[in-house]
Amino acid sequence: MASSPGASDIRGLRAAYTVNRLCHRLHRDPDLVRRLREGPERALADWPLTAEDRRLLLTGDIAALYGRGAHPVLLVRIAALSLFGVTADDYSRRIRTAGRRGGAPRAPTDA
Repeated sequence: MASSPGASDIRGLRAAYTVNRLCHRLHRDPDLVRRLREGPERALADWPLTAEDRRLLLTGDIAALYGRGAHPVLLVRIAALSLFGVTADDYSRRIRTAGRRGGAPRAPTDA
C-alpha cells in the first residue's frame, strides 16, 4: 500500500509548481520578462518562492532547479530569454550535468 504524501512532500511539490508557473509565464508576459531584466530580485519578490528556489533562480542554477522538480521544457525558457545569466549553451551543459548527477528530480523539502 502506498503511503500518503507528507507535509514536506506537498511543500516541495508546491515549490516546484511555483518555479514551473514562473517559467510558463515568461512565454506569455513580456512585462515580467522586462522586470526580470531590470531588477530580478525585485521582480521575484511578488512570487511565493522558497528562499532556496529564489537563490537558485537568481544564480541561474538550472541543474539544481531541475533536481528540485522544475520541468526542463519550462526551464529552457530562462535560457531562451537569457535571464539570470543563463544562455542556451549554459542551459544545455547544466541540464546534462543534472541528469548525470542523480537522474530523476526529487521534491525539495524546505518551506
